[in-house]
Amino acid sequence: MEMSLWNKLGYTDNPYSPRPIEANELGVQLLVGREKELKKLQNYIKSSDTHATLEGPNGVGKTSLVAVTGYQLLSSFKDKQSQQALIPIPEPFQLSNKADSSLKCNFE
Repeated sequence: MEMSLWNKLGYTDNPYSPRPIEANELGVQLLVGREKELKKLQNYIKSSDTHATLEGPNGVGKTSLVAVTGYQLLSSFKDKQSQQALIPIPEPFQLSNKADSSLKCNFE
């Protein structure tokens, strides 16, 4: 495996990457300064009568926030801190206005 410039500088990846933070323990450590938003989103998701909606410009960390929140909620279930089994989707997806033939249903 070829070492990148970022690896040579001591980073595991490009710190300027636009990719969202992954839903794992490293993601929890990397999402710094968003504790208030994490707690608020967890409360919304755990509530049975609300649907959380995140809005904001591109690149502010909405997908990362959701990924880390989902990971933390799943971890709290596995650690028996919660009785709610909330399982996050493994990969983020984006909705578009383009028709996707793989999502169409044929009722003929």
